[in-house]
Amino acid sequence: MSMPHFIISLTLLFAVGVSLGMFGSGGSIITLPVLVGVAGMPAHQAVGASLLVVGGTSGLGWYLNMRRGFFDFKAAVIFSASGLCGAWLGGTFTHAVPDRILLLVFGALMMVAGLRIMRATHPINGSKGCSLAGGCLKCILAGFGIGVLTGFLGVGGEFIIMPALVWFAGLELRTAAGTSLAIITFNAFGGLLGQFRDMNWNAPVLCAFLLFAMVGMLFGVWLAARCSVFLLRRGFASIVLCLGIAVIGWNLFALVNGRCPSNHL
Repeated sequence: MSMPHFIISLTLLFAVGVSLGMFGSGGSIITLPVLVGVAGMPAHQAVGASLLVVGGTSGLGWYLNMRRGFFDFKAAVIFSASGLCGAWLGGTFTHAVPDRILLLVFGALMMVAGLRIMRATHPINGSKGCSLAGGCLKCILAGFGIGVLTGFLGVGGEFIIMPALVWFAGLELRTAAGTSLAIITFNAFGGLLGQFRDMNWNAPVLCAFLLFAMVGMLFGVWLAARCSVFLLRRGFASIVLCLGIAVIGWNLFALVNGRCPSNHL
C-alpha cells in the first residue's frame, strides 16, 4: 500500500469513527469499501479487518455511552438475540429473491425511516424502552425483521437498527445510538470469530486503522454531547435518506440496463 493510500484510508476511517460516535451507525457500510478500494486489501481479508475495526470502535463507543447513561440493556439484548435468529433465517433464503429486488426494498425502508425521523419532534411511540407493558413483542419482532433483512442482504443493517430502536423501543436518539453500538459490537465480533483463523493479519496497519477509527469515535461522541437532539436527528435522517436514494437509484439503473448489482451495498 502506498503512503498516499494509507493516509487517505486513515482519514476515511477517522470519519467512520465520527459517524459511529455521533449517530451509532455508518460503520460497516463504509469501512469495507475503504479497505478494499483505497487500502487495497483483498476482499476476504478486508471483511475480517472491517469487523475488527467496526467492532472495536463500536465497543469503545458503547462503553462511553453506557457511562453517560445513554444505553438500554433490555433493548440491546432483545434486538441482538432476535436479530441473530432472524439473520440465520434470512441467510437461508438469500437466493430465493433477486438481489436488486431486495436492495430496492432496503432502499425504500431507509427512505421511510429517514422521513419519519426527520419529521418526528418526539420519541415516535412515547415508550421508555422494551418494557413488557410498552411492547416487548414489538421489539422482538422488529429485531427479528432486521435480522432477516441483514441475512438477506449481507450488510450490517445499522441504518435500520437505529430507527427501529426509536420507533419500537421508544428510545431517545442518544440512547438509541449507544444501544445500537452495543448491538453492532456483538454482531461484529460474532462474525469475526468465524473468520479469525483465516485472517492474514498485518498487525501494524490494522492497529493504525483501529486507532484512527477510535480517535474518530471519541471526537464523534464529544460532538454528539454538544449538539442538540434536533440537529442529531436531522443529520442522521439526512444521511439515511441520501443512502436510501442512492441504493434505489443504483438498482433502478441496473434494472433498466439489465444488469444485476452487487449483493453488497
